[in-house]
Amino acid sequence: MTEVVYAGFSEIPDSVYQDTRLKDPQHIYGPRGCKIYSYNYLEGKFCSREKISELNEKLNFFFMPPGFTCVIKVKTRSGVKDAVSKINRITTDNRLHNILDSTPESGINHILFRCDPEEKDISKGTRGPYGLKEYG
Repeated sequence: MTEVVYAGFSEIPDSVYQDTRLKDPQHIYGPRGCKIYSYNYLEGKFCSREKISELNEKLNFFFMPPGFTCVIKVKTRSGVKDAVSKINRITTDNRLHNILDSTPESGINHILFRCDPEEKDISKGTRGPYGLKEYG
């Protein structure tokens, strides 16, 4: 699920570029006649929302004027939050420190970066990487 934090753009009319003050070598002037538009919604004005699955959606932008800025906040599903919470609790387990104290750097590299084909090869196809029960 996405939530729009901010969407907006500044409209700069052509007359701004003819303003002689902009070429003043002594002073910096802001352009005259610019308008800033801000919105707290996107749908209909800038994009359409497409539901891909029960858990995923996609924003299809069809209008992005020059100077368009958009900040979108993505809400995490509760299942992901629970899994991250469990993994974070692993680091407070003293058994982890006992295991890792005697593990060389190459072993930690093996634990963290083993890919699926490597793990299937070494286990004769019985498991893939990161087979942690209760953690996904």
